Amino acid sequence: MKSNGKSNGRAILRRGLRQGRAIVPAAFTLSFLANVLRLSGPMFMILIYDRVLPSRSVETLVVLFAMVAVLLLALGMFDYARKRLLVRFAARFQETVENAIFSSTSKDKFFNPKHSKPVSGLDELDAIRTFINGSSVAIMDFIWSPLFLMVVFILHPTLGFVTLGGMAVLVLLTLMQRFVTRTRDEQAQASATRINKLKNLMVASRQVVRAQEMTSSFNRRWLEARRTSRDHAIEANDLSGGFKIALRQLRMVLQYAILGTGAYLTLQTELTIGGMVAAMFISMRAITPVEGFLTHLPNIVKTRAGWRRLEEILNASDRYSPPEQDDTLPIDLILRGVSCRSPLTGELVLRNVSFDASPGNIIEINGDSGVGKTALAEVILGMWSRSSGQITVAGQNVDRYNSEQASRIFGYMPEQVEFLEASIAENIAHLEEDLDRERVHEVARLALIHKSIMALPNGYDTQLGSMRTAFSRGQRNRIGFARALYYNPRILLLDDPDPLLRGALAHRLQPMLQEFCNAGGIVILLARKPLRMAGTSKVFDLKDGQLRARELTSDVTELTAKKAASNVATMRRTSG
Repeated sequence: MKSNGKSNGRAILRRGLRQGRAIVPAAFTLSFLANVLRLSGPMFMILIYDRVLPSRSVETLVVLFAMVAVLLLALGMFDYARKRLLVRFAARFQETVENAIFSSTSKDKFFNPKHSKPVSGLDELDAIRTFINGSSVAIMDFIWSPLFLMVVFILHPTLGFVTLGGMAVLVLLTLMQRFVTRTRDEQAQASATRINKLKNLMVASRQVVRAQEMTSSFNRRWLEARRTSRDHAIEANDLSGGFKIALRQLRMVLQYAILGTGAYLTLQTELTIGGMVAAMFISMRAITPVEGFLTHLPNIVKTRAGWRRLEEILNASDRYSPPEQDDTLPIDLILRGVSCRSPLTGELVLRNVSFDASPGNIIEINGDSGVGKTALAEVILGMWSRSSGQITVAGQNVDRYNSEQASRIFGYMPEQVEFLEASIAENIAHLEEDLDRERVHEVARLALIHKSIMALPNGYDTQLGSMRTAFSRGQRNRIGFARALYYNPRILLLDDPDPLLRGALAHRLQPMLQEFCNAGGIVILLARKPLRMAGTSKVFDLKDGQLRARELTSDVTELTAKKAASNVATMRRTSG
């Protein structure tokens, strides 16, 4: 059943905000109390200069100091409590929205390769959390800035107008800084990003750089990027540094201007000495939050834009409610008119692909490199967006299944098997925290890799980090095959296995695949050359993005049946 896409994202974000319906008012109350208590210091100065010094009363001084010390302690506690509340509210908000993102059922929208983080929405959510933790404090202080300005006007209207004029000049200069330095800052950020990408490239591909003798070329590219980054950083720092110094000097001039104005008013007997000193501190307390708000203004704009993007992502990510799943019922896989485009060129990679796979079927799809075999597998898995067509599993649109359900339906061994920074056992078990060691060993035996793993010094605890290149392609394929089998999937997709694994599939692994199919499973083999496996139900050729069925001859059918019977008998004798 389709959900209301336009309001779903907004509802999720509002639900996240409602998590702090008690926290946010409390934070505002603490902010008000903290800002009121900041007046205690200037009031202390007024009383010292206007009461204590003329009366020369030590007792009054001690009492006033004790009072201001208690008030400042309370100020610190309120400020600390406010920040703690906001941090917890931000964490709770992030958790609520993050759960919605990770429970997304639209997997083609869930993963976004164009962003630095593969999951769409996490960058925006991190920015909102950071904003709540930091910029929200500046906004709360800015809200109470008129309170201090009002106190300055109460002390003397002239001081209030001087403060207001200084605030206007500071605002103008700060906005000029944002406008003038924005382009240089963007250039410096882009150059720094390129440097980070080169660092990541060296870490991830150092074996390729060394093996293919690319070191000198990489060094030249690095030095050029470093020079560009350095020049842009120097230009940005020079420009922003000039504005920072101008703003600092302007604040000092404004502070002394208020002090001088207060002194003049004191000479005219329109203001007391205590009022003169206090006015300087209160006026700066009115100006500082305004400057802080302007400093955080770009973050406010970015957060607002991120909020809208996050709302759009959530609207698109939950178009369907996940179906109920019954693992005891047989399933089928049906593709109807499926087409998809390359994310790089925009050209059609698959054109109107259709086929049916019933329980117990072994389907072989052959095609040269680059014809779209991997695209077909990843479209079935929901990793590629479809331009048109429909894919159903057990009568349900494949997009309806969330990631957890899909992992129990599909087992996938890609053409290029990659590993995560974890042990062999953790990679096979899909990073499960409480992994099933017996199941890991079982699927490793089925994939004919158990003995090779046990021969390693650390066995299944061997870390597949920097050591991943020490494994041959055949070993990586078999570990990937074991990983595909771990959840006992219903549909097994094998994308272009290496020659050793292809041979094992047609002989030693044939009994296992036959049992898998007898239990109602579906096997889809994508390979460049025909495998001629026993028990193959359908054979297709993939060419120019189109799927064409190939007839199975009667002699081949008999041969596959004999091979299947022979392999099953061999497996039984071996197990006996």
